[in-house]
This record gives sequence, C-alpha cells and structure tokens, in this order.
Amino acid sequence: MAMTAPNTMFTRTLAPTRALGALQRDLELILDGATKATSFTAVAVETSISTAPSITAGTSGIRSTENFPMLRFKFGLRDAAGTDGKTGNYKVVLYTRAATVVDGADAVPLVPEVVATGVITAGTLIYSDDIGSATATVGDMWADTITLTSNAIGVAKHSPADNTPATLMVDTRGACAYQVFVYLGSSTDAIDVWCQRSGTLNPFDLLTDLSARLGLGYSADGGSDVGDSVYADMQAMMLYNGWRMASKSVSRPAANAYLFDITGTVEAKFFCIVSETVSAGGENASVGNGTVATAYIAATVNTALDIGMTWFDATPAIVKDSTALKTYLITANAAYGSEFVLLTIGATWATAGALTAVCLWRPVYAASGSVAATA
Repeated sequence: MAMTAPNTMFTRTLAPTRALGALQRDLELILDGATKATSFTAVAVETSISTAPSITAGTSGIRSTENFPMLRFKFGLRDAAGTDGKTGNYKVVLYTRAATVVDGADAVPLVPEVVATGVITAGTLIYSDDIGSATATVGDMWADTITLTSNAIGVAKHSPADNTPATLMVDTRGACAYQVFVYLGSSTDAIDVWCQRSGTLNPFDLLTDLSARLGLGYSADGGSDVGDSVYADMQAMMLYNGWRMASKSVSRPAANAYLFDITGTVEAKFFCIVSETVSAGGENASVGNGTVATAYIAATVNTALDIGMTWFDATPAIVKDSTALKTYLITANAAYGSEFVLLTIGATWATAGALTAVCLWRPVYAASGSVAATA
C-alpha cells in the first residue's frame, strides 16, 4: 500500500534542532508498509551499513546510529476499515562493530543483538490529525500502545492514555547501526515505522556533525581540507576551556630559539614542560620577544630546569599553581606584521636540555589574530 500524501510530511530533510552539546534529527520515515510481511526476517551477522536502505520488505534495512545515544521509534498501523485496536509485531536490533575480521572475511562484521520485541496497537488518532491536514486517510492510525515482550537494559516505552502516539526508546551507546523488523498482526493491512535520533553527543561527535553539516568536512588522514582547521579550532577550544593551543618542542639548542609567531592582537599564556634536564650552568633562560627577553617567563637559572618540571616563572616545579599563570595582551609589531616569541638560553644547551613550549591563546575579537609555532 503506498503512503498517503500527509505522511510525506515526515520524510522531508529539515535542519536539525540543536542546543549546546545536544542535537537531534526530525522524525523520519524508515519503514514504509507498502509491502506486507507476515513474519520476521532472520537476523544475521552483517558487514555493511546501508547508505540507501530498503524500506519496503518488513525491515528498515541496516542504518547508522550516527553516534546518537538514543533512538525514538513511533509506529503506524493501517486497516482499511479504520478500526482501532488492530495490532502488529516489532523487533529492534542493534549492531556492534567487531574488533577483528571473523573467518577470514574481508569486511569487518557487524554483530547483531535483539534489544526489543513486542506488540503495537493502533489507537484512534490518524496520521494527519496532529499536523492539521484536512486530507486524512481513514485507516492510517498511530500506535498508541507499545508492549515489551523482551528487552535489553536501556530500552523503555511510553504509551500515553489519550490515544496520542506511543514511543519506544532505545539506548544505542556502543552500537554503530540499527534495524527494525515488523510483521502484521490482527487484520492489519500494513505497518509504518518512524525514527528520531536524538540525545547529547560527546564533544568530538558533535564537532564531526557540525563540520559535515556546515559543508566544511575534515579528513582524519591529515589532509588540507578547509574544514580541517575549523574542526581543529573547535576541538582545541573544547579541550582547553575556550583557549586554543600552539606548541613547539626544542631539543638541545645551541643558541636562542624561536617558539611562536603572533599576528594581530591576542590574549596569550605561556608555559614550558621540561623533557630533558638542562646541564648548562652559570647562565639564565627566559621567554620573551625581540625587545624584552623576559617579557613572558622571567630569567631562571638553567640548572633549575629539571625533567618533568613546569616552567612559567623563576621557580619551576613538578607541581605549579595554575592560577599564577599570567595572561598577556599582545599586539604584533606593525612594522613586521608579526611578533616572535623567543627562548633565550644564555649558554648553549647542546649537551643536554629539552622542553616543549605551550601557548594557550585566543583572539581578542573575531579574526583579530593567531598564534602558530615557528617552523
């Protein structure tokens, strides 16, 4: 049986509803009951997630969870006589990607788990009632009751008392894909299934989704897509509490070393992690600029820099109070278009001495500046 016009309201691709750290898709038709099924299709180990799954043969096809932690299902039953109380049967399967290839297969298998089975019962609300359509089709009724014959932990159902659509909720954490199976019950002509993916995404999944939806993209192989830098910036801001990060490793320099190149106007914090004890004695080390060698980290005796210490003032230590880390407002030298941050060592570290310099920074206003490690 073909879907009626009002039901196409649920198949449109719309902008997702989004809040900070949360995201959800609109209700999507995933199984059109045009082809009747009188029994469940067998569940098997699969090897691929459908990009355009079939939605006509009693199963939704294998669909990606897109890392959403929650699926919300609604069901519709069709009965030509328009009689409520008709029933159908459902089964929800989650798939977990195996860590290794099984039996020498080329594709990584998706291991199934049946997480919910039960019965759905039609209420009196037809599909188009809740969207104000005057072209309602008799017999296309929302299921207002869902039962759980068996279910895994993390599966719940809600059957309202007022004939509005019932909802089956499935926790998908740990699963990469899902599939819904249905077959007919008492005198039901067909069963339709809708799904809404929702929940709070972890930050990196959210960034992945945002990058993709903005058409920016990013490549895990270190490619130079436009979206790579955008993704990296957003990721860094989440990791460092709103600050972006640049770092530069210096190992056994024979002379002063350039650390960072600043353009525009930024706020910045500087500190270093000592990765090899400095053996040069009798001289001081500091971090500053071309004008003031101690502008950012005060002069410190070289031999005070021991492996594992954090250094951002004249008294490096294994444990430092981060509230003492100063924030500097820096504007690049207009004559040169940039401002260099320089490690001054006083005496060569050629024998022993290494560190990683870190700059936490943020532009003062949109696109006002940047900090990058020197080459």
